[in-house]
Amino acid sequence: MRMAVDRSMPGSRRVRPVATRVLVSALVALGSLAPFANEAGAQPPTTSVPIGAEPRTVTITPDGRLAYVTNEHAPTLTVVDTATRAVVATVPIGGAQGSVAVTPDSRFAYVTWADTGSHVAVIDTSTNSVVDTISVGNSPAGIAVSPNGQRVYVADYYANAVSVIDTASNAVVDTIGVGSNPSSVAITPDGRFAYVADAYQTGSSGQVSVIDTTTDQVTQTVSGLGGEPWDIAITPDGRFAYVADFGGQVDVIDTAHNTLSATVKLEPDSAVQGVAIAPNGQYAYVTDSRGNTNSFTVKAIRISDNKVVASVDVGASPDGIAITPDGRFAYVADNSGDVTVIDLGSILVPTKLVAAPALLQESPLASNAFDLKVTLSRRSDGTPVAGKLIRMSAKGTVLCTATTNAQGAADCKAPLDQTLLKIVQQNGYIAVFPGDSQYATTSATGKLVG
Repeated sequence: MRMAVDRSMPGSRRVRPVATRVLVSALVALGSLAPFANEAGAQPPTTSVPIGAEPRTVTITPDGRLAYVTNEHAPTLTVVDTATRAVVATVPIGGAQGSVAVTPDSRFAYVTWADTGSHVAVIDTSTNSVVDTISVGNSPAGIAVSPNGQRVYVADYYANAVSVIDTASNAVVDTIGVGSNPSSVAITPDGRFAYVADAYQTGSSGQVSVIDTTTDQVTQTVSGLGGEPWDIAITPDGRFAYVADFGGQVDVIDTAHNTLSATVKLEPDSAVQGVAIAPNGQYAYVTDSRGNTNSFTVKAIRISDNKVVASVDVGASPDGIAITPDGRFAYVADNSGDVTVIDLGSILVPTKLVAAPALLQESPLASNAFDLKVTLSRRSDGTPVAGKLIRMSAKGTVLCTATTNAQGAADCKAPLDQTLLKIVQQNGYIAVFPGDSQYATTSATGKLVG
């Protein structure tokens, strides 16, 4: 299959098949990163929802009921019921759409589109009808709603700007100049900052513009990224911004200092286009198209160490990705014509950690200590999980670490001082298994006794 890159319009820079349509109806093997079978020993099925009009991005409402899928070459927006995974509506829009953002109360969806003009359509999600249309800067692409629902930030691709919409009046109240060809925007959970992926910059290094939403001014730019930052998502704790780079990598920004803190390199022929963060903040999921091998996947990156721990085959030319609010499923817009729904709980084996009460051991002959014991098992059937490192901590202070034995048990003694004693008395301790390429991360809390 011959591959091409279409750069004719904002948002269409993606590796795509020239004349092939693929329908994926089941999850295939996870590939060399994590050879996968679920706990029953079988490959778990996923669902493929036919869309048909070159899906580009997908957005799930905060209440989890609906998925809105933009179509690159059709003047209609597709609405999928997440309970039935069936198309329940097609919403006429004035042109091909870019992205969707939904208000926190799930009442309205804001959709960028640019064919016969540059607009944002406002959709009443209860009726799936357009109730307003807002003119914005040239060729709007990415879009985000502030956590309080009062502002919408729109990346105007060819205007090199971000339009700010007041949701009370549905009017543009500000325009902010940013870098070249802004393609995506994400807002921190506290609403203080908007991060904008500037897709094209002079030279080989990409950048992200950081907007202070209290002043609607660019306060910093983060440079040194890959050549083409395309999509961006922020972790639930607001500490990191993950940038999907079309040049074959994922850039990680430390938002406290607005510096590049890590780079996750994929294959040389990878085109990373979409990124979404799990609601629990443990994994980042990115879409990846490899032009030389016709390989189309979603990769799971463990946020604790920025390692790729799983790879799932999806439909051809995956672009946008969204995670359901409960973290159970990923919806992937395959530009070949479908949305693939991945059961994220099946990618990594769910685990359960039980933390026993901390025992206070006081001795006149030796230093006082905490005795900490935990057990790790598969959540489905209680099978012990051996050989895994468990970290015990209290209020950010590591108490001790231990490795699970054949029975899944791990225990260690932590030195005791009065400060730690007070912390553990008030808050207990936390045991964490960070996960690996087979088992999902988990944690548990234990109290103090004795």
